[in-house]
Amino acid sequence: MKKTKIFLTLVLSMLLVAAFALPVSAGNGDGSGGGKDDPLRLESSSPQDGTGNVALDAEIKLVFNKNVVHMSVRDTNKGLVSLRDADNNVVAAEIIMADDQIEPEKRNDIIVKPQAKLQAGTTYTVVVAAGLTAKNGTVLAEDIRVAFTTAATEEEGTGQLPRTSAHTTPAYLLAGLVLVTAGIVLRRKQAAS
Repeated sequence: MKKTKIFLTLVLSMLLVAAFALPVSAGNGDGSGGGKDDPLRLESSSPQDGTGNVALDAEIKLVFNKNVVHMSVRDTNKGLVSLRDADNNVVAAEIIMADDQIEPEKRNDIIVKPQAKLQAGTTYTVVVAAGLTAKNGTVLAEDIRVAFTTAATEEEGTGQLPRTSAHTTPAYLLAGLVLVTAGIVLRRKQAAS
């Protein structure tokens, strides 16, 4: 009985610590990704600018430093992102933005999904026009261009590259630590019985 009380106290203490850590790791809580003094910028892309040998069916992922998918800016921002071929012609592509209320971890992400396979051995550019706006009102000052070249043949393409910037939330790490600790305690408790 005493071991059970100790175990429950330990688990509840860890959950309490995790509950307090969550708001701290979430920033200012408005989902904007920082204050208005911090300019809106592209943090990473996959594929990266200048990458070659990209698969013909690859999706392009853009990761910004602020929430660019909130419903207050989503429709306008979708119209500011395009995929273009080497002659600067617009290539039909779906611009995918998650619902930041359902998937808050994707609030900084824009996915460009070509509607058809891309041409082999061709250079394409994703253009994000100046005016892209974050939830907090921060506006992209100048166009962003991410160019990549597709593979010479369909078999050679490497597809998407791994994301280049980590967005690991300390709260997730803490939650994992709580689960591992609880597992260790349970194992020891079972071994002692």
